[in-house]
Amino acid sequence: KTTTHHNRKDSDTEVQILFTFAVHLIPLSGILQMAKNTNTLLVIESVPLNFQIRGTEEEKQNNLSVIAIGGGLINDTYLVNIFNALPGREVESYVLQRINTDVFANIDELMNNIDKVSRHLKLKNGSHGRYLSIIPTNGNRLFWKGNDKDVWRMFNYIPNSISYPLAPNGNFLYEAGRAYGKFQYDLHDFSDSELYETIPDFHNTKKRMDIFRKAVDDDKFDRAHAVNEEISYLESQSNLASFIVDLMNQGMLPRRVTHNDAKLENVLFDATTNKALCVVDYDTCMSGSMLFDFGDAIRSMANQTAEDEIDISKVKFDINAYEHFTRGYLKEVAPVITDAEKKFLHFGAIVITFEQTLRFLTDFLLGDVYFKIDCLEHNMIRARNQLELLKGMLAKKDEMFMNVKKFCN
Repeated sequence: KTTTHHNRKDSDTEVQILFTFAVHLIPLSGILQMAKNTNTLLVIESVPLNFQIRGTEEEKQNNLSVIAIGGGLINDTYLVNIFNALPGREVESYVLQRINTDVFANIDELMNNIDKVSRHLKLKNGSHGRYLSIIPTNGNRLFWKGNDKDVWRMFNYIPNSISYPLAPNGNFLYEAGRAYGKFQYDLHDFSDSELYETIPDFHNTKKRMDIFRKAVDDDKFDRAHAVNEEISYLESQSNLASFIVDLMNQGMLPRRVTHNDAKLENVLFDATTNKALCVVDYDTCMSGSMLFDFGDAIRSMANQTAEDEIDISKVKFDINAYEHFTRGYLKEVAPVITDAEKKFLHFGAIVITFEQTLRFLTDFLLGDVYFKIDCLEHNMIRARNQLELLKGMLAKKDEMFMNVKKFCN
């Protein structure tokens, strides 16, 4: 999923570099999909012409290229280059995406959310700030629908940027923390009531627990016996399911606009300085708690292994990674974080990891209907991995809290 964004003189060089990253960092299935996409590029090369891109008509018609990039599992993403589009610049670039309408059924609500968030970030950062901005269609719409029912959208391109699936070192975690903290700070005065709930009850862990219990009781695929130990442990920690939800309902934790997909891949870094530039992918921005984003970031970045590592003995909660991210995050949210959020912030990681364990195990019991799998035991392996991570967090929860307290002073 690592993608470089550089201005280059030679499009062939660009293709070669992107392909090199694909070979080393994108799974085989992603490479095969990219190959498939390459075969259809001639078909979609006319799609960018439906958006308000810069350049003369001749340049758009004759000097436009479309390159498949990334290894995303939801939307298909392409880099659009228009050569010699502006005086003094050799390439004008954009990001084009085909939206997966199976995942996002209500495109109007999705794109309206993204547009509102983008506009607010522009107010905070100015016209030269780093953030995603929608390129409207020629008809001034937020997305374009082709005759084949495919739905497309276009964003600005952020040059000289790179993203990582895993942090090369602690400095990147600190920078990622700063990026998500700044994202939260920039949106602190943007009302969550203005956004649609594109995924209802996404972090309602109480409802996730109810669904999990029903899946255990029904046991439609006779799988519960294989995970009895995991089921028992989750039940022993069932108080976690209502922890954040109850605090929000009681008004102790403020409702905020949250990202809800706070992983490292959604942070763009400067390819030269390694400083974080911005957070991208606003598809799941909606009402939530600061604890959700902080928790999901820690869950994904402080695990020393991939979340489907079979050897559970390798799964370790990395308190140093936690400390790096937390230091950067709190530096940015310091002016707006409440006392209650400070007190319970570390529980965000614990609760969201508990929730993700529930989700993987529920899907395993339901016959693998949501998460893509490579083998029949895949979701069971993922659940055991997250469960081990959860145990590591619970063992160090006091240290986690002290880290928050230290960086809040």
